Amino acid sequence: MVNDGGIKSKKLKTQKTKSKKKRSFLWKLLCAVLIITPIIFFAVLFYLRDPVLVVNDAYFSALYGPKRLLFSRLEASLRLLRPVKAVTIAENAGADIVVLALEDASPRPFCVIAPSRYAGSLRRYSEKYPEIDAGILGDDPRQPSGRAQVPASANSSLLWFSADRNADYYRAGLAAGLLAQGEGRILVFYNTLPLSGQQEAFRLALREQGYQREPEMISSREEYSSFDDVSCVILAGHAPEFLNRNLNIPVILFSWIDPDKTSRNTCVIFDDSHWTLIVPMVLGIKNSGPLAELRGRSIPSKMKFLPKRIENKGFKKLLKSFTERSWQTG
Repeated sequence: MVNDGGIKSKKLKTQKTKSKKKRSFLWKLLCAVLIITPIIFFAVLFYLRDPVLVVNDAYFSALYGPKRLLFSRLEASLRLLRPVKAVTIAENAGADIVVLALEDASPRPFCVIAPSRYAGSLRRYSEKYPEIDAGILGDDPRQPSGRAQVPASANSSLLWFSADRNADYYRAGLAAGLLAQGEGRILVFYNTLPLSGQQEAFRLALREQGYQREPEMISSREEYSSFDDVSCVILAGHAPEFLNRNLNIPVILFSWIDPDKTSRNTCVIFDDSHWTLIVPMVLGIKNSGPLAELRGRSIPSKMKFLPKRIENKGFKKLLKSFTERSWQTG
């Protein structure tokens, strides 16, 4: 005989299992909806916000590195909570072409950022759209020292920013003194002689690291070939003779070039590119947030050390701590 009770019990268990699976599926679906809906909402809201436009060209992209450029753009977008768009133009594009490219990218951007080589183009854009803020990164030709200053009109839509070389040379001095370990000669190659305040900051940092010798300042126009007893080299300018010799000497480089394209001895890089400094420039332009005091002023370069090229683990920790140091506070 067939056991009816057993069959009914099996059917009941099967129904309960199906019911439990259904409830589990519905619960997972509800959780997914609750998670995805706000993400979609904020994503749409994010992309509906006025973008930051950044003038770019193929030459810069090739040296800066396409992947690095993409990462910088995404990082800036997340930190500013708005889209950051690259407006790529030909290197020899005239002011009218640059203005048209900016207009095509967005009819009403949040602000526009460009390096100093496009200052004329951005000035033309600001004359046409005075209500849109714009920032230029580089030495300001209107100032005797070349450093950026707050314009006569604090509400001007076009602001100049420059790298804070006092802060940069101070941190470079800390790194050089550490890498030199208090011994040997330290050479500084430059295109433009560092200002007295920059040299003072550099020497102060060296003394803090126990380095008592005087650093040697060398113009890139000189034919310099004496590299005996050199413990660290700062490249703030061209030094073809040094690079051609491929010497095993730690290098601190002032450049925005892709670190992967630098020599194997490059341990520290000071990046002052407009892509790297987008966030402080935008906050300075808009006179908002913790960096409001940077409006139209100097911004420290981003100090990056390359850990894979530094064997001493203690040096790595110290170099990392130097990245946020300020020469005013020491």
